[in-house]
Amino acid sequence: MTVQRILAGTRASDKLTRYLQERGVSRVLVVADSVSFSASGADEVTRRALSDIAVLEEHQWTPGLLSPEHVNACTERMLRFRPDAVLAVGGGSTIDLAKTAAVCYSAGWSGYDALDSEPYDGVLTPLLVAVPTTAGTGSEATHFAVVYRSGQKFSVVAPAMRPQVAVLNPRFLESMPRSLAIAAGLDAFAQAIESFWSIHSTDMSRELACRAMRQIVRNFEASVESRNLLRLASMQAAAYRAGCAINVTKTTASHALSYALTSHFGVAHG
Repeated sequence: MTVQRILAGTRASDKLTRYLQERGVSRVLVVADSVSFSASGADEVTRRALSDIAVLEEHQWTPGLLSPEHVNACTERMLRFRPDAVLAVGGGSTIDLAKTAAVCYSAGWSGYDALDSEPYDGVLTPLLVAVPTTAGTGSEATHFAVVYRSGQKFSVVAPAMRPQVAVLNPRFLESMPRSLAIAAGLDAFAQAIESFWSIHSTDMSRELACRAMRQIVRNFEASVESRNLLRLASMQAAAYRAGCAINVTKTTASHALSYALTSHFGVAHG
């Protein structure tokens, strides 16, 4: 399982620049949610932080249910550009898109069909960096992703799929629509609860889940209403911890039911 580097705080992007410089990264593909990338201010920060050290290319998509076609298009972009690093900026679906495409690219597969039919136990060729612009999915902390095929949810699992770096900058959460902030926060809370009661829980995962639940209870409402940076940072840390917990246990039956509500009725996940 990938050991993660966590870069947190409002100067996290500066830390990322130094981190990539130290590793000789010269080509970066930014996989971004076309809505939140601009609204969050992550586009300006990313270009300013990385343009002096690397050639940047962007693969933007309109967020929604992640499909095999989305994965195929992103994989093709990686095969053409051949990045040293992939920077996923957005919510859970965007990070899942980058994760699945990076696995296909590393394996030399043309797209999702190969990923769906055979496991991948190798390592990622590009450095994978997750930059969440929501606080809830925990995708920046997990080694699995969700893809919808013909409206049906499928889980993709690969040890290498966990991003090597998670960048937690609370400023990128300030622009979240209120409804998204609520749904994302509830998603993190549900994940923490489910991980805690899971039969696969461990002492470590229960500790992570408990810390996440406490942080969410203390900061959820205030973070939604005031968008105070300290509250947002606490929610971001809680979502990450909940993600780390489900990375150990996976989610349970109640989470599985939610995917059908999203797929068939458009109910926001969380």
